[in-house]
Amino acid sequence: MSHPFIRYNKVVYRSNGSRFGEGEWEFLILKRKRNIRGLKTELYLLQVRPSKQYISSLYPVGSDRFCFEWKGLFFSLKRERGKVEIVKLAGMSWGIVKKLSGLNSKNLGGGNANS
Repeated sequence: MSHPFIRYNKVVYRSNGSRFGEGEWEFLILKRKRNIRGLKTELYLLQVRPSKQYISSLYPVGSDRFCFEWKGLFFSLKRERGKVEIVKLAGMSWGIVKKLSGLNSKNLGGGNANS
């Protein structure tokens, strides 16, 4: 079973609050209970079906827009009312993600997990 993030360049899922997915695949956008010394972003992505698996921290790059890295590949995640769009990004690097998200010693938080 090939993961849809790897198999396709773009996937669009129906969402309900912080939960999204389709068929056998289901994911949650969760808020960390606490952030130790600002080392992690406020939100992260968790796969809950077909098996529970941490995917990545979500790096904010705009209003309800995030970048994340998983298995050496970079992705964008965009939340809109009732759907989540995930796009595989070519030519992305941590330097670009940090620049887009304004990462430095500032707070890494961003977004509302339940919107």
